[in-house]
Amino acid sequence: MLSEGILEADRSAVVIYDDADGTVWVRASSEFWDGRFTAI
Repeated sequence: MLSEGILEADRSAVVIYDDADGTVWVRASSEFWDGRFTAI
């Protein structure tokens, strides 16, 4: 995880993270923390 933030459109919590290739992604916090992601 790189950071946490707020989605401008609806003010929902998001997580900003990158993958093994260095691509940066943004996902809803509830999805990110639900157990399907692991640290690389």
